[in-house]
Amino acid sequence: MVITSAENEKVKKFKKLQKKKYRDEYNQYIVEGHHLILEAFKRGAIEELIVMEGKDLPGVVAADDK
Repeated sequence: MVITSAENEKVKKFKKLQKKKYRDEYNQYIVEGHHLILEAFKRGAIEELIVMEGKDLPGVVAADDK
């Protein structure tokens, strides 16, 4: 599935998860980078995996752009 709209529900949730308030509320978090993803996988902590290639999700600011 290709996400092209900032109005997509997954994009909206991803944007919320950038704030601690929502990470605590949903008990979910964002993991970036091969090493951290692999460690989360080994511990069975991955509920959903979204792979971004080339471009950021629409309307989402990358952590290193803040």
